[in-house]
Amino acid sequence: MNNNGLFKNKYRIKSARLVGYDYSGDGLYFITICTHNKEMFFGNVKNGKMILNDIGKLAKNIGRKFRNIFHLLNWTNIL
Repeated sequence: MNNNGLFKNKYRIKSARLVGYDYSGDGLYFITICTHNKEMFFGNVKNGKMILNDIGKLAKNIGRKFRNIFHLLNWTNIL
């Protein structure tokens, strides 16, 4: 299925990838989850510390399972 016209480039953003960089090798990568209107979907920050709600706890648990599946990766922080 060709989705080229699906959103008519409404949600198109410039790529953040470095032109010419080989992303297939070892490196440090970040996974970022954005929420609609910057909603505090996973909990709240109080006194500089993340306080997870139930959804945040679930996401953290899934992240830990993901880390166990991809054990060769060095995970520095999950939530």
